[in-house]
Amino acid sequence: MRRVVLTGGAGFIGSHVLDALVQRGAEVVVVDDLSSGRRANIESHLTSERCRFVEMDVAHPGFRDLVADTRPDAVIHLAAQSTVVGSVADPYIDARTNILGTLNAALAVIGAKVPKLVCAASGGTLYDDYRTPAESGSTPLAGEPPSPYGLSKRVAVEYLALLERLYGLSWTALALGNAFGPRQRPETGAGVVSIFAEALLGGLPVTVFGDGSSTRDFVYVADVADAFVHAVDHGQGLYNIGSGVSRSVLDVLRAVAEAVGLDDPPVVRAPARPSEVEQVLLDSAAFTALGWRPAFSFEDGVRAVADFEADRRSRAHGV
Repeated sequence: MRRVVLTGGAGFIGSHVLDALVQRGAEVVVVDDLSSGRRANIESHLTSERCRFVEMDVAHPGFRDLVADTRPDAVIHLAAQSTVVGSVADPYIDARTNILGTLNAALAVIGAKVPKLVCAASGGTLYDDYRTPAESGSTPLAGEPPSPYGLSKRVAVEYLALLERLYGLSWTALALGNAFGPRQRPETGAGVVSIFAEALLGGLPVTVFGDGSSTRDFVYVADVADAFVHAVDHGQGLYNIGSGVSRSVLDVLRAVAEAVGLDDPPVVRAPARPSEVEQVLLDSAAFTALGWRPAFSFEDGVRAVADFEADRRSRAHGV
């Protein structure tokens, strides 16, 4: 493959994108400020001459110089403040990372004449209608985003569309369903599959907010990573990435409990959290028409998470 600058490459999704790029023979410069990413996620690649790590905030002006010096064939921009809860706690950090960081990445691509920018959008907060469209751009973005996170991800996409009109930016943004898989960090409060697996493996009850009927479109992280790599050569504009199946929190609990071998998992009920979207279901037909297909079932993904968390727990306890 080619040379790629990957922001947020030490994070959950980013490290899986790095795996996919390296597997395809790409040269990768990973940029991450390690505010939420982990160097351990990418350590195995750093002994290779084809992978270089730069610790940097993507909103820093120096990022543009790095892109110009690297002369990549694409920038895949995944650095983000990635939780609704985090955005409500600190809207400033959310806006700085998600809006200014994306704008800086786009301006770096324009300034260095990089052929393509690929970035992550939010399938759970961009639209008014949770049954989002098959055709990219055929439904308006949310008139009243439910959280600072939803607003920042919307503004970032609108900036990309504006920069396309002004400067001819070539870009693809992937509006993701709920990506899940190994390396997701339960302690951040994001990733219900990992949160449930960690709790149940530790003999602890899981917390269900509200009545457990809220739904999400879960898509396995290896399929998400494949979509980002595919987008380097395919698509212009905004596309959905999901499984096309909406599962409730209670559905997820049953699947995780089965994966860890529990018939009656302990549950603690808590009030529904503010700013959370109730239902998400994505139609990915526009992107599958470009040749991408998810390869992993939800059940296989849940088992992979359970195995990963069990192994992580064993290593932490010296077993």
